Amino acid sequence: MKRSQRGMAKISVVWAICLFMAFAAAAVAYVLSNQEAAAQRDLAVQYETKMKKAESERDALNAYVLDVSKKAGFGDPTNPSRMDAKTIEDSMKFLKENFPQIEASATTIQKALPYTVDAYKAEKKKAEEAEAKAAQLASENASIRGNVDTIKSDMEKQLGDLRRQLSDSETSFNDQKAELERQLAERTSTWTSTDQAKQAALREIEETKRKAALEADAWRTRMAEAERKLTPFTKEPEAADGKVLSISPELKLGWINIGAKNRLAKGMRFRVVDGQHGSTKVKGWCEVTNVEKEMAEVTFSGQVDPFDPPVVGDVVFNPLFDPKGERSAVLIGRFSGALSEESLRALLKSMNISVTKSIEKTTDFLIVGGEMYTDPENGQPLETPVQPSDLPIFKEAQAEGVQIVALKELRQYFAAN
Repeated sequence: MKRSQRGMAKISVVWAICLFMAFAAAAVAYVLSNQEAAAQRDLAVQYETKMKKAESERDALNAYVLDVSKKAGFGDPTNPSRMDAKTIEDSMKFLKENFPQIEASATTIQKALPYTVDAYKAEKKKAEEAEAKAAQLASENASIRGNVDTIKSDMEKQLGDLRRQLSDSETSFNDQKAELERQLAERTSTWTSTDQAKQAALREIEETKRKAALEADAWRTRMAEAERKLTPFTKEPEAADGKVLSISPELKLGWINIGAKNRLAKGMRFRVVDGQHGSTKVKGWCEVTNVEKEMAEVTFSGQVDPFDPPVVGDVVFNPLFDPKGERSAVLIGRFSGALSEESLRALLKSMNISVTKSIEKTTDFLIVGGEMYTDPENGQPLETPVQPSDLPIFKEAQAEGVQIVALKELRQYFAAN
């Protein structure tokens, strides 16, 4: 075979193979495309089935929602197939405004319904009770009407009886009038004797006045004795209690001529007065700082005139100081601080002043403390403080002419140790 013919034969074979391969590829593609189309058709069928099912469920849900909306009455006017949230919210607000029993935690119609049901039952019960009460009142009203008729009949009967009694009373009045006229005549006859008794009473009054005058004289005598006992804080005694023996102006120290034998106690204070005869000029104060038998050391303070200091020969006064006499005092009020009741009792005892519980004929002083916050009888706390001047014992002391000394005045003459 010629070379040209062999070449043409080879080309024909190649083309045949290519055609076969193309045919095979086309067949495979055809088969594959048919399988994919079948799968797509199956998927489309499945999607269509699901879509129909979803539409059916949607239609059922819409029907249910529409039915609930119609039954609840909260439908949207623009879309009857759904509820209106604003309408439900306004309804809840209306319920809570008209049923205050609904708690704040009840935020839905379902939770609020039990409260409205309970309120309705309560109102229904009240209505039934009111109806029962109305029936009872109606029955009582009928009974009262019957009683009114009976009472009216009784009143008419009583009115007749009263008229008869009035007639009898008029007759009795005339009889009593005659009797009173007779008694008046008797009273007139006894007036003379009454006038005589009056004159005797006047004489008795004069005798009573005379006795009252005698009692007044006795009272004036008693008042004079009370004036004698008048508080020394308003009137200095005539005699001085002691005299200044020596003095150190630089140290403001000195000595006075009274001591332990005169019942002098440490802490007593004296008013320093000019020692010239008849002088009442006050120069200052001195306080006892050390006590010996015959004399005592004092410190000077409160100098009135810087150019006229206390000097030897000046005299000292303390109205409560008495080196010889025995006296008694009563304490009322509250005593606290440095001059507590205990320390005050000790101070008074050092001056031979005994403390008693009640006012007696021999009582010389009534020492008055501060206002009291506890009951003096039982020691119980008081709602409002009581002033000592409101106590009966204070008024009794005034009536008896007892010397009344305030604690603040007492502090002027005794240092708080």
